[in-house]
Amino acid sequence: MKKIGLYSQPTFTKQSRTRWFTKQIRPNRPTFTVIGYARSKAGNLRYKVRTADGTTGYITTQSAYVTNTYYQHKPATVKVISAKGLNAYGNVVLNGKKLRHYARGSVVTVKAIKTHGLTTRLVLTNGRYITGNKTFVIAK
Repeated sequence: MKKIGLYSQPTFTKQSRTRWFTKQIRPNRPTFTVIGYARSKAGNLRYKVRTADGTTGYITTQSAYVTNTYYQHKPATVKVISAKGLNAYGNVVLNGKKLRHYARGSVVTVKAIKTHGLTTRLVLTNGRYITGNKTFVIAK
C-alpha cells in the first residue's frame, strides 16, 4: 500500500535491502506469498516472502504497508477493477464453463464468501462465483 523494501535479512539495513517496491494503483500492486516468519534483532516480526518472479526476502508486517490479497469478510457489493474484467463460474474452484463475463466497472452484489484453499471466492446473488482477489474487485 506504501513504498516497501525487500530485505535479505530480518533485521532491516541499507546493505540488506535488495529492492524497492513503489506504491502502485490497486490492480498493479506487487503481491507476495508468505512462506515464513522471522524476528529482527530488536524483536520486530517480519514476513519471509516470495515475490511473483521467485525472489525471496523479508518485508515488514506493519498493516500500513501490507494487507491481505483476498477479502476475508463479505463486502455487500463489489466493483470490477481489472482491466480485462473477470469471469463468473458455477463452482468454487472457478473452472469449467464460464457462465458470465463482467466488464471493468461492473458492480455486483455479494451474497456470501467461501474459502478455497488459502483463497476466497465471492458468491453472487445469482449463485455464481467470482474471485475475492482485491486486485480484481474493490468493495463499494
